[in-house]
Amino acid sequence: SPLSWTASTLPGTATKVVMNSSDAGTWVTDGTTIQEFTGASVLPPLPSGVTVVDMVSGVTDTGDGYVGVLGSDGNAYRIHINAPTPTWSTSILPAGTATKIIMNSEGAGTWVTDGSSIREFTGAITLPALPGGATVVDIVSGISAGTGYVAVRASDGNVYRANLSAPSPTWLASSLAPGTATQLAMNSKDAGTWVAGEGC
Repeated sequence: SPLSWTASTLPGTATKVVMNSSDAGTWVTDGTTIQEFTGASVLPPLPSGVTVVDMVSGVTDTGDGYVGVLGSDGNAYRIHINAPTPTWSTSILPAGTATKIIMNSEGAGTWVTDGSSIREFTGAITLPALPGGATVVDIVSGISAGTGYVAVRASDGNVYRANLSAPSPTWLASSLAPGTATQLAMNSKDAGTWVAGEGC
């Protein structure tokens, strides 16, 4: 039969949609309400007056689902959607300083940044500062054979990647498009990392 589109139950008001590559769980928001695509599950509201700037999702190896949000108040929030009573927790970053949140859809590892510091959501890991005082323009993550990676496109035009399984993670600079990188992508399932820029 011909393929057809199904509309979410946020008709005419949706501002963002995310899909988990692990199980195709799909979440939509109108900036205030966050719900599963069909409306089967609606998450509790963010703190009063906070709206969704960005949204991510992931599933752990044991099937536990998470949704993460960058809020309009500059905080990063995460919720365990399989918990008996799902509630939002706030990241380790100082209040109001978060600029980006990412989540590995294949493992739900969650990273937050204020542009300079890059930390695991709960503070379990803090990555070293980027070289030369560079700041974060874009950030991605992935897992390969159980080894996690975080990669950053930085303000100096370079792309850096850190192996999270190393005893002391350090940043490895890509040899492609040095100083001219414009795009960065990482496959969440095998951490394959791609760079676009001048000369690529």
